[in-house]
Amino acid sequence: MEWDMKKVIINVLIIGILGLTKAFAIGGAVSGSTTGETFVKVGAAGAQFLKIPIGARANGLAGAYSSLCNDLSSIYWNPAGLADVKGISADFSYTRWFAGFNHNFGAFALPIGRNFTSAVSLVSLNSGNIEITTLEKPNGTGLNYQVNDVAIAFTFAGYLTDQFSFGITAKYVSNAISNLSSQGIAFDVGTMYETGIRGIRLGFSIHNLG
Repeated sequence: MEWDMKKVIINVLIIGILGLTKAFAIGGAVSGSTTGETFVKVGAAGAQFLKIPIGARANGLAGAYSSLCNDLSSIYWNPAGLADVKGISADFSYTRWFAGFNHNFGAFALPIGRNFTSAVSLVSLNSGNIEITTLEKPNGTGLNYQVNDVAIAFTFAGYLTDQFSFGITAKYVSNAISNLSSQGIAFDVGTMYETGIRGIRLGFSIHNLG
């Protein structure tokens, strides 16, 4: 009975992700243009701030981390790694990015039973005030604009066997620059497998489906 339930969970995850990915991969709308109109830009990649890596350990390993992560930074690298967080945990980081941008990450994890863990997280990228210039006024117009990107995510991970773990993240993503903005939903999926051979651990993850 226990194994049948685990098989059901796996099938639901696969079917759900494929279905939601297809639904949200059609396109996104951008609103708030100077003309007040809404337009669709199909084939363009947005939310580039989601590619900014998180965690000093992972960055020190040049991003070779999807099979090693076992802390809250696994929300970014491989959500299956969250299954190894066994206690109530919190993580916060701040990075001063180039050109005065501020990158922030915060996460909170709560175990559910013995085999599962849930977490909520937030990633933001903010430019602060940027002065508007024109050809006529290259030294500034006296007006400013900002770039504000935010992603709020919920992650669920757990062990289906003592060797195999999975994780899934659903996130709401918002991009805003001046009076233009766009919103969307994206998903991350990951798995890990302990081979039992000389400590070899395999990791697989797909990010930002949507």
